[in-house]
Amino acid sequence: MPAFIELPLSAQTAYAQLLDSALSIEHLRSVADLPGSFAPKLVRGHRYWYFQYTEPSGKLRQAYVGPDNDAVRALMAQKSRAVSSLGPLVRSAVVLGCAEVLPRHLRVIQRLAEYGFFKAGGVLVGTHAFLAYGNMLGVRWGDTSRTQDVDFAHAGKSLTIALPGNFEVNTDAAIKSLEMGLLPISSLISKGGASYLNPQEPGFRLDFLTTLHRGGAEPFVHPQIGVTLQ
Repeated sequence: MPAFIELPLSAQTAYAQLLDSALSIEHLRSVADLPGSFAPKLVRGHRYWYFQYTEPSGKLRQAYVGPDNDAVRALMAQKSRAVSSLGPLVRSAVVLGCAEVLPRHLRVIQRLAEYGFFKAGGVLVGTHAFLAYGNMLGVRWGDTSRTQDVDFAHAGKSLTIALPGNFEVNTDAAIKSLEMGLLPISSLISKGGASYLNPQEPGFRLDFLTTLHRGGAEPFVHPQIGVTLQ
């Protein structure tokens, strides 16, 4: 079996279009992309707009948008327009041969992204990263076997990423908000382990990894992403 096979040009083109669209949507994200609604408030005779939305954890939040002016009304109009879905582009890329992610794995990755895990320096590693490399390089790996675990890590100080260095996220809260029965595996060294699994599905687990550090192989809690790395 060859190590990889080159994807047809149609698949490479479909993936390039999908990636470009996904990046454009991410770069243009605003409060209008959040699931919620605008609500006016009258303060000292002046009208102001707020945006009410629900966090991934289920907590209701209210964000100040601005006074009742043309700019705010334009933002509200943008919210009322239908947002184009990436679904058709995704299905086209998969049908043409690009690798896909299992739905429940995607749900975990998406939730961590919503909480800001990747903006805080978190990275996807392991099998899922390898599959993503294949799509980016325009190839499909000869060995298509996959693990049931999803592996994450932190970029650390040896890898420069153009992200703010003071962004913090509560990864544990993000995982709990999924309500998928994923529990941290405790160890003698740390109350919260570097892995999460569902006791009913021991094959499905999340691992948070790191390279050897000053403490050797001992797990430690990373302050920026709020989770133990092993």
